[in-house]
Amino acid sequence: MSGRAVGMYGTTSPASRTAATFSAVDSTSSTWPTALRSDSSTGSSPRKVAERECAARRADEEGEPEVAEQGVAGQRNGAEAHDYYRTPRAQHPRSDNRMLFTSVANIYAFDAFHQVETLLTQPLLMVAGSRAGSLWQAEQLLPRVNSPKELAVIDGAGHVSLYDVPEYVDQVTAHLSPFFTKYL
Repeated sequence: MSGRAVGMYGTTSPASRTAATFSAVDSTSSTWPTALRSDSSTGSSPRKVAERECAARRADEEGEPEVAEQGVAGQRNGAEAHDYYRTPRAQHPRSDNRMLFTSVANIYAFDAFHQVETLLTQPLLMVAGSRAGSLWQAEQLLPRVNSPKELAVIDGAGHVSLYDVPEYVDQVTAHLSPFFTKYL
């Protein structure tokens, strides 16, 4: 289950007996504050981000949707994300592999870890790469979870490399099997 979904799914689906995720991300806490922070080097500010969102909505209504950049080189996971999402590694013939800028605000407004302290009652396994820009989110989520929980850190792995790089996928699987055996 994706990192964004594990918190919400686990808290809204108590019939599920366990939850496991790798590369857990809560967009609200990671990207939105960065996007809203004033940055003198790029001229971005909360006001400019809001203005761009409005312009993107108008363009979308006129049939000219603005595409958000994925994999910005300056972001910790950016180059790795670009290598995955914008190359044949993750492309599908029926997908143009783009995200509309108008989707960005909706993604950032989604709080993946909302009320996990109370509502996430299933055992939780989180797997993260030691080089992942998202590792800190798993580390911060861990003490908030009151059910049995484990954090497995895969040495040398980034955020996206856990998706399909065989040496890391094998290590993720090696953690999943005993976890599910123990809790199912």
